[in-house]
Amino acid sequence: MTPPRHSPAMPATRSHVHAPRPMSRRVRGVVLLGSAALWFSGLIWMLLHYNFPAATDFGNGPNAWEPFTIRIHGMLALLMVYMLGWIGGTHVSIRWRQVRTHVHGLILLIVSIVLLLSGYALYYVVDDAPRHLVGITHEIIGVLAIVVAVIHWRK
Repeated sequence: MTPPRHSPAMPATRSHVHAPRPMSRRVRGVVLLGSAALWFSGLIWMLLHYNFPAATDFGNGPNAWEPFTIRIHGMLALLMVYMLGWIGGTHVSIRWRQVRTHVHGLILLIVSIVLLLSGYALYYVVDDAPRHLVGITHEIIGVLAIVVAVIHWRK
């Protein structure tokens, strides 16, 4: 009796291994559009916060559009956390052995997790000094994340 093709006694050869299917156009579109919207909403918040403060009797205050943009950013972040979980469970696990995008994908995954954790911390940390440090870290990594994402997506 011959063993099944993929048993430990007869490991799969290169001719038997099928290349993983690419992400569907719909899912890829959601990931790209969601990522772009998340990035732009954060960028818009930063532009409003740092370049267009509201003048008040007590000095500069937050721009009137900041609360709206940060809520949009938070809602988009929630969608992208879901997508990150989906990508981790399917796309990453399937393509882990592809060396071509492995390094860029791993860097993108780490950047995404750092942004997720720092965004979570910004929501809950109330002390000024740690919040400021976490905020600056989130902003710098968030602005630069698009470079890592484009490098990964183009490979």
